[in-house]
Amino acid sequence: CKSLKNWEENGYNKMCRINNLDMKGNKVGPIGALAIISNFPYLEKLNLSECDLGDEGVKNISNNCRKNIRSLDLSKNNVSVEGFKLLLRLESLKELRLFDNFIGSGEAELFQVEEENSRNSSLRSVDLGANRMNSEWVKKILELIENFDSLEILELGGNDIDETGEKLIQTFLD
Repeated sequence: CKSLKNWEENGYNKMCRINNLDMKGNKVGPIGALAIISNFPYLEKLNLSECDLGDEGVKNISNNCRKNIRSLDLSKNNVSVEGFKLLLRLESLKELRLFDNFIGSGEAELFQVEEENSRNSSLRSVDLGANRMNSEWVKKILELIENFDSLEILELGGNDIDETGEKLIQTFLD
């Protein structure tokens, strides 16, 4: 927390020990996300929903995130599938909320996840609700999470899933 030196001089060095930070609705942007992730080394839970991050902000988070982040909420941040793939690198992450982003806005058949990102063993909960995903996207997501040994909760509500997608989900669960 050396970059917060002026805070330390004023007796605010306890900020560095914060492990749960909720910045929902503040327009911190990609640069603010980088500042937060860099200056709060003990963060375990971070809510940056509605903070205008986009994929650039997600890149700043994924490239600078420490191994203690367990819960990350990036809902309503215009995150695409590229940002989603970057977040899969965070091995300590147990809960990931990406509600109401744009993960399903591209072509599902172009979605490829690198081998090292497809075996996240710590993720327990993933919220991909309202991400403009159709049944083809559901198929790709189910193929991806098949290797996530700890996953207990997958939220897909508010997407464009038809009967084909429902059948894919049912088959996956059986």
